[in-house]
Amino acid sequence: MEAAKKAYKEVCKILDIKPEKITGALLETKDSTLVLVPNRVFEVDDIIKLAKEFGKKQPYETYVNESFLKQYTGQELSGIPIPDKPYRLVYIPKTFNVLAGSVKEQRLYLEKGTVPSLLESVVHWFALREAKQPLNFNSTYTRH
Repeated sequence: MEAAKKAYKEVCKILDIKPEKITGALLETKDSTLVLVPNRVFEVDDIIKLAKEFGKKQPYETYVNESFLKQYTGQELSGIPIPDKPYRLVYIPKTFNVLAGSVKEQRLYLEKGTVPSLLESVVHWFALREAKQPLNFNSTYTRH
């Protein structure tokens, strides 16, 4: 929970927005990482900046395919804000389940879950780093 709060504050600082006070209990789970995401639509350039800033404290720079991302709108990359809330709580699974089974079984699995927005994914990286969790291809790569 503390890692999520610290990551949220760092993300707000990079995006040059005032972090909102975090109220209420935040539930941790053993299967997911809690991510606090600023609840607004950002410009594509802001999300690119956030990803690059993350990489500055890593052994290697973050690769960002800017021309690809600029085909999308800030709304598409930010996710859908929740009305009248300062931040969104997002739980991102710690492991990726490879889809197996029949098409019907895969469809049921996909209907239960959600795919994080790019903004949520990048904020997830910050939360993993704050929690001292391993940052590797499997823990940071979002499959869309």
